[in-house]
Amino acid sequence: MTILLWVLRGIGILLLAALVLLAAAFLLPAGIEVQWRQGRELEVWLTVGPFRRRFFPPRAERPETAGRPQAPRGAADDRPSQPAAVRAERAGSDSAPPAGPGTSEKRAPDGVGAAPRPGAGAEKPASGGSGVQQPYDEVDAMYERLMGDPVRYAKMASRWAKGPGGILLRRLRVRHVRVVWTVTGPDAAATAVTYGALIAACNTAWAILQDLVDIRAEELRIEPDFTGERTAERCFACQITARMVIILVSVFLTVSANAKRRSGGKTPGRTGRTDSRTTA
Repeated sequence: MTILLWVLRGIGILLLAALVLLAAAFLLPAGIEVQWRQGRELEVWLTVGPFRRRFFPPRAERPETAGRPQAPRGAADDRPSQPAAVRAERAGSDSAPPAGPGTSEKRAPDGVGAAPRPGAGAEKPASGGSGVQQPYDEVDAMYERLMGDPVRYAKMASRWAKGPGGILLRRLRVRHVRVVWTVTGPDAAATAVTYGALIAACNTAWAILQDLVDIRAEELRIEPDFTGERTAERCFACQITARMVIILVSVFLTVSANAKRRSGGKTPGRTGRTDSRTTA
């Protein structure tokens, strides 16, 4: 009996420790940190308590790692262990047997014809340059999509805030907000019009956010750029945190609300079809 009691006590202590750790994990603050700057990739970090891990971009997709293994190969080909005379003899042995002075003169244009090969590689930076500018195009497209129909996104956000998102928004903390954006248009008139519309929209959105969320900003700056040379100043950064329990409850309520909305949207159509068939 004594051994059984000790075993039960050990199991009870382990369960109690697991429950304490689980409760502490639920009460820990969790959130995300977003950093973006023109000319750099978007970085998203996940934080849970004192732990911080990068979520995007993954470390395996770094562009620097792709070029590292190629450097030792090129260096191994140019080893100084072989004398220059041996290299010259090998180069001569690889060539065709000399048939006369005319053949050496005919082989010279082949070397000249092979010179444009590096020129073909010179076209790669142009494609690489377009690849570097691709994130800028995506950001601009997102900005134009948002400015094209802001009422739709405002309705979606207000519907979520009044429903399952209200619990999360009341306990959400947004810190270290930094927004620097330059407005550029095809001409000065278009730039001025776009700048005025963006300022009005941002002021309205900021007032709504201050009523919904505990938000604090470090820098908010929107300026017109008539020359288009200040796009490198664009940047965005923020830190959003909340308790783990609040996040899980809000996610559960959001998923359940969407499921109810979808099921509620399908049932009237089915009943309407049955009624039409019966009346017919």
